[in-house]
Amino acid sequence: MTLLITFFISSRANSTYDIPAMFAFGDSTLDTGNNNNLVTFIKANFPPYGEGFPAKKATGRFSDGRLVPDYVLAALNLSADSLPAYSGHTVTINDFGVCFASAGSGLDDETAIRFGVQTIGNQVEEFRKYIGNMIFLKGKAQTKEFLSKSMFVISVGSNDIMINYYMFPERSIMYSLPQYHDFLLVRLKALLKKLYAMGARNFAVAGLPPIGCVPLQLTIEAFKSSMIPGLPAQRPNKCIQYQNDAALTYNVKLQQMIQELLQQFNSVEKSKIVYADIFTNLLDMSNNPHKYGFVETKKGCCGTGTIEWGPLCNSLEWRCFNPSQYLFFDTFHPTQAAYKVLADDFIRTVLPTFAN
Repeated sequence: MTLLITFFISSRANSTYDIPAMFAFGDSTLDTGNNNNLVTFIKANFPPYGEGFPAKKATGRFSDGRLVPDYVLAALNLSADSLPAYSGHTVTINDFGVCFASAGSGLDDETAIRFGVQTIGNQVEEFRKYIGNMIFLKGKAQTKEFLSKSMFVISVGSNDIMINYYMFPERSIMYSLPQYHDFLLVRLKALLKKLYAMGARNFAVAGLPPIGCVPLQLTIEAFKSSMIPGLPAQRPNKCIQYQNDAALTYNVKLQQMIQELLQQFNSVEKSKIVYADIFTNLLDMSNNPHKYGFVETKKGCCGTGTIEWGPLCNSLEWRCFNPSQYLFFDTFHPTQAAYKVLADDFIRTVLPTFAN
């Protein structure tokens, strides 16, 4: 039934949406392979990543298969395959968009620098180069119209909170959590303004996921507990509430910021900024796994499921036989099955706001 619904949406997309391309900015939730050519250990261009792709191709996506933008492209009839990474991509006049996201990145530049990946600023500069190439191919007027109709998807911020705030001490010493939220949102607002100035008019901005449900966070929480006398070093069997609350608080502020910024943009030229809620669906998948066909939500499919991701998740490590029964593929990132649920919700709730 799900497949029939998806194909129905896809079949009518061209008559409903005037969206010629999609551009993605952010972190590993959107990165389709931009880290492959970087000198960093934050890569996923090796097995078992990509085992759900045709010929089990590891593309650089941190999952066993496709990500949300890949499914959305198909729903828009832009590509039945996937969203290409900008790294190594040759710009053509028939481009349907590219991905600039870099796994390990964040709104806080220190997050990206820590891992040797592309900062948000780097991603914007790559997009500037892309625009230059497109102007050469299409001309300024056509490029302007092309960008104004395209969809810009942004998903970033999880690494800032999970890694830069909770895992390392520097930011938590400098900022209270509300202050760090505000710091990140100032950076996000600046990103949206830069893209707007470069011709973007239609934005879909994802909120933070329930970071307290991420398997690695459960492992780290258990390690912290083991440092306290009298408490066992046992992983929690439920999500970490204070971390989920941190994500929820950020998401509320994000939605308020979006409304304020939308008023500014619309005072100049009609624009759309749509909030994409990924928190609710991911939390429901975690709390009600059987509803989605999952049997494991607290561990990843790869290795022990407690610490393995990136280079630790490799072909030498044992992995589950059926990733579609897991919420997470590695200890950080969802499976293709989970991304499909998020994509279906995006197609159902977010895309209609961009209808003609």
